[in-house]
Amino acid sequence: MASTCAAAVLFLLSVIQQVDSRSILDFSLEVRKSNVVRITRSECEECVTLEGFKQNNSRGFFLIHERTLVSHHHYKGAIVAGFYEVCKSLRFSHVPCGVVDIMEDKAYAELYVDPKTAPAHIALKDGEAQPTKKEWVEKLMAQPGDKATMLWHLKQQLIPNEDLRALDISAEVTEADAFEQLISRYEVVVAANCGGNSNRPASAGFRAAAQELVLLGE
Repeated sequence: MASTCAAAVLFLLSVIQQVDSRSILDFSLEVRKSNVVRITRSECEECVTLEGFKQNNSRGFFLIHERTLVSHHHYKGAIVAGFYEVCKSLRFSHVPCGVVDIMEDKAYAELYVDPKTAPAHIALKDGEAQPTKKEWVEKLMAQPGDKATMLWHLKQQLIPNEDLRALDISAEVTEADAFEQLISRYEVVVAANCGGNSNRPASAGFRAAAQELVLLGE
């Protein structure tokens, strides 16, 4: 009986540790397709702690907001919608995304912002929040939720001296000319014909495999 209890305790500790320390690669394909996890102390299929998110992803991008207020405030709603659009465009890349809900994890939010100023998005590199500049913030505020502006800002924070495409691991093309341009930039290209539809399981599976190959360094 004692050995059974000990095994159960060890199993429980193992499960808790796995939830705390998952990288984006450890989530289901559906979660990885959305490229947004919940950063929280709660336990669920798409949940990870803040510590785990920072520790297991060399880069990251997360949103701090109060979910219940978004639908009542156009400006805040635009920022949140823009964040999800950016994360969708970054799926299967070097940049996983996460969301902190102030109502559930206020302590997490307070590590980075005054909750009254939310929503706010934070870029992480090697577990550290990356600084921004006043003029960058002003540009964001002038176009709340604009996907291109948010991607530009993320580039300034994470890879200021590189092209934004350096954050990508794979790309989808639907025309021969675009494919020729893509392969001309690299010495080695692995390509697959997935039917031209980014929502097809084959496309998602191929891009997920490419992400694992690169992030695991194999």
